[in-house]
Amino acid sequence: MEKGGPTPTDPTTVSRSPTLCRRATPRRSAAPPPGGGGAGTGFYLAHALERCPEAEGLASDVSVPAAKRAARAHPRAASIVADTWAGLPLIDGVADAIICVFAPRNPTDFARVLRPGGGLIVAQPAPEHLGRLRSTHGLLAVGEDKAERLGAAFPGWETAGTTRVRRTASLTADEVRDLIAMGPNAFHRVPAEIAATEVEIAVDVVHLVRPVP
Repeated sequence: MEKGGPTPTDPTTVSRSPTLCRRATPRRSAAPPPGGGGAGTGFYLAHALERCPEAEGLASDVSVPAAKRAARAHPRAASIVADTWAGLPLIDGVADAIICVFAPRNPTDFARVLRPGGGLIVAQPAPEHLGRLRSTHGLLAVGEDKAERLGAAFPGWETAGTTRVRRTASLTADEVRDLIAMGPNAFHRVPAEIAATEVEIAVDVVHLVRPVP
């Protein structure tokens, strides 16, 4: 989520996950494929690698320009162009942890790529996220059952913890426009009349652990 607007959550909230560095063994992936459409420019991956000095990371995105930028995000980062829904071009059990920030999730392939006991860190919007903006411009709502649907998508996975991020941000009109355009609302319409405003940031960072057979 990097088009000039605010990031959905503070990168330290994601990189300080209690499961991240503990699960990243030396010279293996600290935060491998964050998802086919979500690694972006590698912003969160770079912060995670700073937190885990012995690890290496891999970013995955369907966008070639984003993947090129992600490859330069950190000295220990690489990137690939891939679609999460089609499956990630990685061998089984190669990843110690996956970071998925506002990105598509493929539970079957994530389970394949993660080693047993590996961590999945998911940042997703809470129902009140950008509430005022949604109300003003008629944007798509966040489902009230989003947390339940995440758990249902990963049956048998342990929830190691959840961090709630709640704050406000003052945005310029251009930042508001970028924020709307970078999300699913862009497939519908971007309002013509946009003004500077204060928005609510409401994000839940969930730490899941892949079952050990």
